Amino acid sequence: MKKWFGKVLINIGKVALAVYIVYVLVSQQPVIEAKKDQKAELEKELAAARKQEIEIRTDLSMADSKYYIEQAAREKLGMVKPGDRVFIDIRD
Repeated sequence: MKKWFGKVLINIGKVALAVYIVYVLVSQQPVIEAKKDQKAELEKELAAARKQEIEIRTDLSMADSKYYIEQAAREKLGMVKPGDRVFIDIRD
C-alpha cells in the first residue's frame, strides 16, 4: 500500500510540475514577443549605424583626394567649376 501511495504522489508531482512549466511558458509569451520585437529594432539600428560608419570611414579615407575636395565644394558649399552647367529646379 505504501509503494502504491508513493507512486501516486510522484505521478501527481510530475503532473503538477508539467502544468506549472506550461503555465510559465504561456504566461511569459507576451514578454518573449516584446523582447523579440525589441531585438529586431535594435538590429535595424545596428545595421544603420554600421552603414553610417562605413560611409564615414570612406569619406575619411578620401578626404585628401582632389575628387573628394571638389565634390564637397560642390555639394556642401555650392561652388561651381568654370565651365560647369548649373540647373536650378524651380518646382516646389
